This record gives sequence, C-alpha cells and structure tokens, in this order.
Amino acid sequence: MVGNEIGNYRVIGPAVPWPLADVYQGLDTRTGQAVDILLLPADAAASAGGADRLLTDLRTVLAFRHPGFAHLLDCDRLTDGAVYLVNEHVEGECLSERLRRDGGLASDLVTVREVVGQTAAALEAAHKAGLLYLCLRPENTLLVPATQRGLPVTVRLLGLGLGSHFLSRIRQMAPGKELPASMLRYAS
Repeated sequence: MVGNEIGNYRVIGPAVPWPLADVYQGLDTRTGQAVDILLLPADAAASAGGADRLLTDLRTVLAFRHPGFAHLLDCDRLTDGAVYLVNEHVEGECLSERLRRDGGLASDLVTVREVVGQTAAALEAAHKAGLLYLCLRPENTLLVPATQRGLPVTVRLLGLGLGSHFLSRIRQMAPGKELPASMLRYAS
C-alpha cells in the first residue's frame, strides 16, 4: 500500500490498526500537507447501511470545524467499494496511553480540568452543529502540546462522523439481541 495513491493522497507510511479501519500516514499531493487516511473495507461500509449513507453523513462533517476535533478533509469511495476518509494529521499522545503510563491523572488536576473542559466545549460545538460524537473514549482523545500559553495540553478528538458506522457494526455482531449497556457506553 505504501506508495499507492488514494484520490489526491499518497500513502507514505504503513497502516496503524484502528477498530474496523486501517489508518495510513499520507500526504496530500496538491498541498504537501501530512494527513491520516482511514480505509474502511468494502464490506464494512456496506454493512453500516451502505456506503452512500456513510458518505452522506461524512460530507456533513466536512463543513464542521472546531479546534477540539481533528478535521475531516475528504471522503470518497474506491472502485472496489471501500470508503476512505482523510483527516488532518495531528501529532499527540492518546489519553489512554497517558493514563496507562502515569497511572491516571488524579495528581494533575490542572490537566484534568483542561481535558474535561476542552472535551465538553468540543462536544457542545458539535451538538450545536447537529452532529453527534459517538466515539468518546480515551483511545480517540489526543493530548497535544498546548497551543495557548498557560495551558498544559490541547485536546483533539478523533473519529467525528464514524460513531454511527461503528455502532452499526457492533449491532451486526449480535443481530436480534439487545446490546449490553457497557457495550453501548463504549460505542458512544
């Protein structure tokens, strides 16, 4: 896959596993901007209610901009039916990695306040724009070096627009059964 082109993007790095998608390091061939390319298999897009529905949902997200989210830059379908998404590349540490490494954040109340406050502000902005963020969990929360003086970190959330896709996939794994509340909480 490295060296291949997907739309206007060249794959420059190997896939990183992510739930139900492969994430590749990429480069926008028009601008030289570093991007992340998410490739959803053709069967995954079809099982989420169809690639067309998924792409319609994602195109709504394209217009949304907030500093608390990694921005979706592009989305489309490949000839084999697979759907790809292109996000801006954001360097940072996943909250899950920080929690694992430090054993929690309880001793750093300033960072806790910032993570919670910035996350809430991003979610509020998305909801005001009519978007639901169904992927809130530590693995999708990036802590990046602060861009504003005096802040310990800046929070960037990943995966806006993919929550309904993942929830559909989870429901397919247990057709006709009610999902446990813990699984629904994880998916949301």
